[in-house]
Amino acid sequence: MELYCDHSLRSSAISFDFSFGYCNIYSYCLRGQEIETHFTQLSANPPSARDRLSLPGDHQTPLWILAHPAKDTLPAVELGRACIRYVRTRYSRHYVELGTTFDQYLKGLGRKKRCELRRKMRKFARPDSVSFREYRSPEEIRSFYGPSLMVSRLSFQKRLGHGLPENPEFLTHLMQLAENGAVRAYLLFCDERPAAFMLCYANGGWLTGERCGYDPSLAHLSPGSALIGYILERLFAEQAFRMFDFGPGDSDYKAFFATGSIPCADVYYLPRNLRNLAFVTAHSANVALWRMTTAVLDALRVKDRLKKLARNGWERPRKAYAIKDDTRAPASQTN
Repeated sequence: MELYCDHSLRSSAISFDFSFGYCNIYSYCLRGQEIETHFTQLSANPPSARDRLSLPGDHQTPLWILAHPAKDTLPAVELGRACIRYVRTRYSRHYVELGTTFDQYLKGLGRKKRCELRRKMRKFARPDSVSFREYRSPEEIRSFYGPSLMVSRLSFQKRLGHGLPENPEFLTHLMQLAENGAVRAYLLFCDERPAAFMLCYANGGWLTGERCGYDPSLAHLSPGSALIGYILERLFAEQAFRMFDFGPGDSDYKAFFATGSIPCADVYYLPRNLRNLAFVTAHSANVALWRMTTAVLDALRVKDRLKKLARNGWERPRKAYAIKDDTRAPASQTN
């Protein structure tokens, strides 16, 4: 049986980091085919490598899918006759259902979360300027790219290799998606200074957060959380999508906003040979070592403190950036 023969595939490349925390030691680039199907349209568990599976095409091309539902516990490495299934990571994929109103959504969060989110959003609410801006058309996406790159270069996501790609081909790709209404981008400003961004892809009734980041010098204002609040407020008002999907990976901020989640895994199918077996064994051992380390750090109650230091940089904290009270000309977009 050929794997996912009835699903849309695209040529892709993905990096596997051999690292210790945020310190990368070595990166291995895997090239192959990625399945583009949204996780809500997939089965409850990925196919087993023992199910007489064959890889697509010449049967030697790696295949993977990010965020495949994983109802059952899956072994990290499973050997089949023709391929190896490698489960790189497991996590809860969070989402927000958009079928109600924003006020009803806030009530569902509970009083504490609701007040916290409102407080963060108010920090950027200015009567004489536009702090939140949305970008859809190709020309708007071009305008979005520059300020978002400024934020991306400062963000911890960039240090982890997950910042915005800095090449003309990526911008051209985004503009082509914008022509088909398949991309939405958002920026949050603090006194005309870009503070946070999020790039999203539209797929039918779902809007998926693909890349995001914030300026760590403005962390005391929580620009990332405020931006998500403004995005959700806009999406609930539009009712153009059924779901806002936070994308692959787990995080505390995703759980804060989510109305639901589903257990998922990033799953890779590779041709069975000695080289690939050595690769997945070494990488899974690296992942297991870091998990044990984080468990020890958690037991010592220092994990969260070290995470904040790693994300916001090891230098001394910068002086707080205060929001000015000067008067500026109104912007063309409003929130």
